[in-house]
Amino acid sequence: MRIYHHPQERLETTHEESTSSREEASVEAMLLEDISANISTNYIHSPDSNAGALGQLRHNEEQPPQSEPPCESDTSAESTDQHQPSVAQDFIQDLFPNAGRIVKQEQPRWRTIIENQYRDGNGNLYHPFLSSSDWDLARWMHATQLTMADVNEYFKMPMTKEQQHSFRNGATLHSQIERLPDPGARWCAKTILLESGKAGEDVTLFYRNPVEVVEELLSRPHLAKEMEFIPMRVWTDQQRTRRVYSEVFTGDWTWRLQESLPTGATLIPIILGSDKTHLTQLGGNKHAWPVYLTIGNIQSQTRNKLSNRTWIPVAYIPTPSFLDPTEIHSTLQARLYHQCLRIVFAPLYRLGNSGIPLTDSRGDVRDCYLRIAIHQADLPEQNMINIAPHNLSPNTVTTREELGNGSQKPLRTRQWICDRIKEVTALVDPSDILAYQESARKHGLSGVTRPFWESLPDFRPELCCAPDILHGILRFWRDHVLKWIIRLIGRKELNRRLAVLQPIISIRNFRNGINKLPQWTGKEDRELLRVTLAVIAGHPAATRSIMECLRAIHDFIYLAQFRMHSTETLQDLSESLATFHRLKGVLLDVRARCGKKKKTRLDHFRIPKLEPLRMYEDHIKEMGTSPQFSTESVESCHKAMAKQPYKMTNRRNVQEQICRYLDRVDRIAHLEEILKWYHLNERNRIVNAELEKYSSEYQDLARKYISAAETSWHRRHARVDRITCNLVPNLRHRKVSQVAHTYHLLDLAAAINRFHPNSATFPSQHLDVWYRMRIRTPSVQDDNEPDQVRTVMALPPAYRLPYGLCNHVFVHVGPEAKTTGVEVPLAYVQWYTPPSQKDKNLRMYVVKPVLSNGNRQGDIVKLESIARLVQLVPKFGKYMDPKLTMANSADVCQAYYLNDFADRQLYQVIH
Repeated sequence: MRIYHHPQERLETTHEESTSSREEASVEAMLLEDISANISTNYIHSPDSNAGALGQLRHNEEQPPQSEPPCESDTSAESTDQHQPSVAQDFIQDLFPNAGRIVKQEQPRWRTIIENQYRDGNGNLYHPFLSSSDWDLARWMHATQLTMADVNEYFKMPMTKEQQHSFRNGATLHSQIERLPDPGARWCAKTILLESGKAGEDVTLFYRNPVEVVEELLSRPHLAKEMEFIPMRVWTDQQRTRRVYSEVFTGDWTWRLQESLPTGATLIPIILGSDKTHLTQLGGNKHAWPVYLTIGNIQSQTRNKLSNRTWIPVAYIPTPSFLDPTEIHSTLQARLYHQCLRIVFAPLYRLGNSGIPLTDSRGDVRDCYLRIAIHQADLPEQNMINIAPHNLSPNTVTTREELGNGSQKPLRTRQWICDRIKEVTALVDPSDILAYQESARKHGLSGVTRPFWESLPDFRPELCCAPDILHGILRFWRDHVLKWIIRLIGRKELNRRLAVLQPIISIRNFRNGINKLPQWTGKEDRELLRVTLAVIAGHPAATRSIMECLRAIHDFIYLAQFRMHSTETLQDLSESLATFHRLKGVLLDVRARCGKKKKTRLDHFRIPKLEPLRMYEDHIKEMGTSPQFSTESVESCHKAMAKQPYKMTNRRNVQEQICRYLDRVDRIAHLEEILKWYHLNERNRIVNAELEKYSSEYQDLARKYISAAETSWHRRHARVDRITCNLVPNLRHRKVSQVAHTYHLLDLAAAINRFHPNSATFPSQHLDVWYRMRIRTPSVQDDNEPDQVRTVMALPPAYRLPYGLCNHVFVHVGPEAKTTGVEVPLAYVQWYTPPSQKDKNLRMYVVKPVLSNGNRQGDIVKLESIARLVQLVPKFGKYMDPKLTMANSADVCQAYYLNDFADRQLYQVIH
C-alpha cells in the first residue's frame, strides 16, 4: 500500500475524524459487499504536502498513550441522584421499578478518612509519614518489593543520614505502613479442628469478613460510576421480542430475585473465584488456594481488570498433608474446603433473608441483600463445590454412560443434592469415609456431607458454577478437537501447513508447527484456534461431513465468547452445538476418537468437558454473557495476591506473612486512591467557588469550556486516531519510479494516473514511504470494550522475502469513496475478487487475485478507506505444494480463504 499527498489537489474524505464507534461498526457491517485487498503498505506523501493531516499523525506519535484517562471533573461525591444504568442508546431498557432505592445520605467513608488523617497528622494528610516525599519513598520501597535487608542497607548510606524520614529500617517501614487507615476488611486467623481425617500439622484458616469486603468495594470512589443497582431487561425492538444479554443485571436471575426482595431493596450479587496454584517453581511442593471475591454490580470490563483491584482475596484454604490412606485424601480435602467456607460465610448465614445498610462512595445508603451468584472455578473445583463425583457434570444430573450424548438433562439443583446426601447418610456412616464415598458416587455425589452453601439464601448450585471459557471450551478444544484433527490429517501435515502461513503481527506464527511449543497455555489455544480449521480444508481426510462437524464446534466456541448476546445469536449458539452432536458420529467412523494409547479406539463421546457446553445458552439468559465469568480473571490475580507475596516471605508461617504483606499493599493503595480523589474534589471546590462570583450563564459557559478542555486532553493522550503511522518514514524523498523499482510494481505509475488523470506531472513528485501502519478498530458489540489495534505490514522484496511482506485488509469502496483530489494519505493496493461465495464444506469466503495480463492489478485508494486487517489462508487443496513457504504463500497461490476465525471482531462482523 503506497500513500501520497499532493499539495495542489484535494481529496474528498469518507469519514470524519470524530466518527463514532457505532458508525464505524455500521461501515464494517457493509464490508462483505466490498473488496479485500492485498496491500503493499508503503505510505507515500509529498514532502511539501498537507502539513495538517501529516502533522496530526506525527503529533500522535509524539504523544504516547497514557495508562489511565484523566479523572472525571465531577466526582459526584455529594450527589444524591440515583445512579442510572448505562445502556446503548439503540436499545430499549425496562428497569425494575423501585429497585436500588437510596434510604438516606451519610458522609462517605473516604471523606471520614481524610478528616481523620488531617486531625491525627495536624494537617498532614500523609500521616503517619512526615511528608509527601516520605510517603513516596515508602510507597516506592514497598512496591519494588525490597527486602528488609535491602531497606536497612539503603539507610546505612551516608547520603541518608541528613534526610528526614519516619522510618530508618525495614521493620519501622512495615510498622508505619500498618498504621495507615484500614481499607475495611481485616484478616482473621482461626485454627481448624478437622471434622474428618488427621493432618500432620496444625490447620489454620486465614480469612476476611465477606460483608466487610463488599462494603469496601462499594466505598471505593473510582468505582462509583461503574456500579449498577437496578435489574433491567434490554430489547432491540419496541415490540420487545428480541432480548439482549450482557452484564449480570441484564439476566433473568437478578430480575426474578429482585421480585422476592422487599420494595426498594438493593441486590448485591457476590462473585467468587478460587483456584489452587503452585507457589514454588522448581523445588518444593508449596501451594496456595486463594478464594477471591468481587460483586456483580461492577461493570464486567472494570471488574475483570486487575489494576482496578476489584478482586479481593477473602480466604486462603489450607492444604495440609493428611495422615490417612491415600484413597480418601481427595474427600478429606473437599470436606475441609467446605468446612472453611462455612466459617468464611458465617456472616451471610447470620444475615439470612435480611438486608444490611451499606454506604457507597457517594454517601448513598441502601438496604442491601447479599447473595452468592457465581463461583468461578475449573471443572474439578466446580465438582467439589456442587458435591459431584470426579469426571461428571457439576450442573446436570447425569451418569457416566450419558455424558456427551447431547440430550437435555435435569439440572443439579440444591434440593436434589441435599435429598441425595440425606439418602446416603442414612445408609452409611459419614465417619467411615471410604465406604461413604463409594456409596455417594453410586448416588451421583462426592464424599462431602455438609455443603458450605446449604444455609445460604437463594443459592442455586446449577447456576453458581458458571461455564468457563478457559478451562471449559478452550481446554476441550485442545484436549479433544485438536487431537481429532491431528489424527485425521497427521501431525506432520498440520505442522507443514501452519508453518507456511504469512506472518502477521499480533497473530502467532507457528513456523515450527506445534511440536516444539515451550509452553502451552490458553493463549496458544486461542492462536491455534484461529487458523487450524482453514489450513486443513481440502485434505482428503477432511470430508464434507467432518468439516461441517468441526465448523459447528468452532462456531459454538466463538459464539460463546460474545460479550453481548441477542435472541438470534443464542439461537445460533444452540444450533451450532446441535449440529455438532448430530454429525459427531463421523469422527468415530474414521477412528479420530482414540484413548490415551493411540491404538485404543473409542466408540463414545463420554467427555466430561463436553457436557457443560449445553449450559451456555441457559446460563447466559440467567446470568449474562460468559466471558465475564472466565477463570482467566481469577488466575491473573495469583501473581499479585499469592505468588509475589510468597516471594516476600522467609518461608516460615507463610500464610500469615502473605496476609500481612497483602494488608500493607491494601493500605497503601487505599490511601493513594483516597488522596487522589480528595485532591480532585478540592480542585472542583475551588473552581466552583470562583465561578459563583459570576452569572449563571457565564458559569455554564465556563463549565462547558473546562469539560471540553479535559476531553481534548484525554483525546490527545489516549490516541483516538483510527489509523496512525510512524513519525519518520522508512523511505524519504523517493521518485515514483524508484518506489516502483523497490517494490517490483510495474503498474504503480499507471495506477497513479488512473487515480489522478489530470495531473500529468504527478509521477515526477518525490514521495515519502512507510512500511507499516496501525489500525484501531472499535468493538463491534460493546463500546466500552477497548479498541483493537492491529499493525499492517508492507515490507519491500528482499533476499529472504522475494515478494516482500504485504498483509491483507478490507477496503471500503462505493460511490462515497470516490476521490476528487489528493490531500490526505493514499495507499497502493492489489485487489482480490469480492468475498461473495463461500466454500461449501468450510463455509468461509473464497477470494482470488484480480489479474490483468497475468499480473496482479493494483490501484490507489484513500488510506482512510482501509477498514481492518484480515487474514487470507491459502487454499492448499488435497496436498500442500512443497514449494510453498512462509515468504511466498500469500503471493503465488490461486485462491485463498478469508479466515473469519482469525479475529473475533471480524467473526462478529461476518456473522
